[in-house]
Amino acid sequence: MLHSDKSLIRIRHIFQVLSVIFVILALILTFYEISTHKQEQAEETLTPAVYEHHIAFISSYSPQFYTYAEQETGLERGLFKNNINYDAFYMDSRHFGTQKDINDFYVFFKNRIKSSYPYEAVIVGDDAALEFIQAHRKELFPDTPIIFYGINNKKLAEQAGKAKNVTGYIEEEKTEDVIRTAKNILPHTKRIIGLFDDTSTGVAEQNDFYGCAGKFPEFDFVGIDTSTLTQDEFISQLEALKEGDVVIFMSCFADKDGNFYTLSERTYTIISHTDVPVLRNLNGGVGQGVLGCIYIDLDDQAERAANLTADILNGKTDIATTKVKNEALTKSIFDYNIIQKYNINPSKLSEETVFINAPEDFFDKYDIILLPGLSIIISLILFLIASVITNTLSKRTAMELRQSRDKIEESKIEMQYKAEYDDLLDIYNRRTIQERLNSTLTQESTYSVLMTDLDDFKGINEAYGNAVADDILKGFAARLKQIAKERKWVIGRFGGDEFLIMIPDVQLNETSNEVLDIVNVFSRHFPIGEETIILSVSIGISNSDGVMTPDQHITNAEVAMYEAKKRGRKCVYIYSERMKTKLREDNLIRAKLLDAFDNDGFFMLYQPQIDVNTGAVSAYEALVRMKAPGIYPGQFIPVAEQNGWIGRIGRTTTKLVVEQLAKWKEEGHELKPVSINFSSNQMSDSGYVDFLKDLLKEHDIPSKYIEIEITESLFLERTQMAESLFEKFKEMGIRLLMDDFGTGYSSLGYLTYIPVDAVKLDKSLVDNYLVDGKDTFIKDLITLIHDLDKEMIVEGVEEEWQLNRLREFGADIIQGYYFSKPISAEEAIVFKT
Repeated sequence: MLHSDKSLIRIRHIFQVLSVIFVILALILTFYEISTHKQEQAEETLTPAVYEHHIAFISSYSPQFYTYAEQETGLERGLFKNNINYDAFYMDSRHFGTQKDINDFYVFFKNRIKSSYPYEAVIVGDDAALEFIQAHRKELFPDTPIIFYGINNKKLAEQAGKAKNVTGYIEEEKTEDVIRTAKNILPHTKRIIGLFDDTSTGVAEQNDFYGCAGKFPEFDFVGIDTSTLTQDEFISQLEALKEGDVVIFMSCFADKDGNFYTLSERTYTIISHTDVPVLRNLNGGVGQGVLGCIYIDLDDQAERAANLTADILNGKTDIATTKVKNEALTKSIFDYNIIQKYNINPSKLSEETVFINAPEDFFDKYDIILLPGLSIIISLILFLIASVITNTLSKRTAMELRQSRDKIEESKIEMQYKAEYDDLLDIYNRRTIQERLNSTLTQESTYSVLMTDLDDFKGINEAYGNAVADDILKGFAARLKQIAKERKWVIGRFGGDEFLIMIPDVQLNETSNEVLDIVNVFSRHFPIGEETIILSVSIGISNSDGVMTPDQHITNAEVAMYEAKKRGRKCVYIYSERMKTKLREDNLIRAKLLDAFDNDGFFMLYQPQIDVNTGAVSAYEALVRMKAPGIYPGQFIPVAEQNGWIGRIGRTTTKLVVEQLAKWKEEGHELKPVSINFSSNQMSDSGYVDFLKDLLKEHDIPSKYIEIEITESLFLERTQMAESLFEKFKEMGIRLLMDDFGTGYSSLGYLTYIPVDAVKLDKSLVDNYLVDGKDTFIKDLITLIHDLDKEMIVEGVEEEWQLNRLREFGADIIQGYYFSKPISAEEAIVFKT
């Protein structure tokens, strides 16, 4: 080897080592930035493991109100660091501000605090909540410390602060600061236009607005009270504004028609119908067309209220000597784009002003990735130099020889290629891969055969055309070829968008790494112009068993693939003999169902529901069964759902129940309500309600003897179709029961608005929580249901001690095997406990 070559090799090694060092440095710097970011996030979300105090928080608004998020952030930051937990109560006074609404909230709140542990303090947010506390303080919290914040009405705050157990913070209006800023940055201003409404906050801001008129005699002050205007009238006044006007956008969310608009809706209306500068004395709207806002930082003031609460509870501060304060940080936020629109000099704004949409310089924008990126660039340069050296050495040590091929040989190879390979994808075609598997695999071989099929690829063809679809298939095939080459797989195109893959020396399952790698290949995103196509794949697998031939495994993989498609998108299914058995069973059940529909093949059982207080039967739940022996609901219901027959079963069971009620009536028995299960799959049966009406009318059965059981998920969807259905049931006088409560979403909040009369507690909650140490959850749940004026029915009661405990907790109705399993109509009507 030449001396110069040895030198080049040493230099190449040096550059390769340096390249690796710089890559490692980039990784270290990146890891450091990520770790620092995660640590900051962890510190922001830290909550205490143990709470030392428990307080109540009453908000004037709902959690969806535009300032609530920042209030909640400050409140929790102050409370959690002092180990204080809180329960939140929302008046939502903007939507429920009538005296009746306030009285209803009072009744709810009073009942709630009676059933809860005593609160050690109360934090009150905004004017409506403070007015509520003022009206009921002596009754509800005569001696409990009460701390308020965010109060616009200064007189209200000072009056409340006279009580020995009340203090807090006033939200100082920043209207004067906003007008002064307008005067400074908009020298051509002639009129100040104030937008407000007649809410408590709006009135306070209106007074403050007109109170500024004497301080700025050079301006004309014009107020627009949106609560006296319709939306169209308000828009007309906005469109009449002219050059020289400046709008002060305050609390103006109510209109003459009783509508309340969100901040985004009001901002859109204002910005869309006037071109004059718009400023705010409250947070929000910047980034949506508002020039800027100067306001009290409610995050900061809420945290101050929380810290003051902690000091009072911990004995550091005496509330009786703590005066009402006017403390909080002021924030100034302006939109740089709007500043440019009105040719405003940003330097005229205060130094604390935060600008959004402001251009960033290079170092501000990329400071986090600058050092790692620079390290990677240096590494790439060093690697490139090493590659050039390697290439130079290769050229000196070896020469590539090329042989010419005649046209006959080229034609032969081309013809052979076309016979064996797919022209489009450059992989084996169907015939070749089948021959390859049959010729290379024996019964003793260990392997897996996979059949893949793209989900809804026909839709891609129709929407984007064959050219796009072909490009997508080429991309998948190229990636599969690369993997197959690396791992010695055999791949081919089986037809259309179906690929056949043979993986040797493995027996795969759904979670095998090879399967996951194939799923990832077909989960690529394909950009098409401004759109992105996201695809998924269904996969069938057949593993060698020492018995079947490769051809049989190909067929089995195809069967498994179609089963995967039936189970939904992006599904993998392993072929087994059970599939054939399951198909035969499902076909048998399908035939039995069709026969049952045509030949009266269903009957009903009735499980009594027992009144806890009287021990008497209060109602029954109707449960459908098939007359065909050995076929149970867990078998025929899924088959009915797969074939879209649930609506037919629903009508059949309804007819049987109404006819049974008529028979009991004719026999002189006292009727009790019977509940019928209604599936979400029956929503497509638009004529069900009329069908039920006609049955009841035909048999002269009052609607009060029919109850409808609906699962929790259907109430949560709140679709127009579902709500219309519930309304029709209510108009008929039919009670609605929520079935299986506790098995799904089970959020307690939605129970306040859904039209349900009774809640059926699922057996799983009884089994898991009606035990020592956990049963207070069941008790509290029953109390809440009663507070919402709903009935509680408990399912799955099988032991006497469960009955006694539930009676103690105030449950209304019990259903379960302790009293009776589902029984025939003849037994049910005479059943007694």
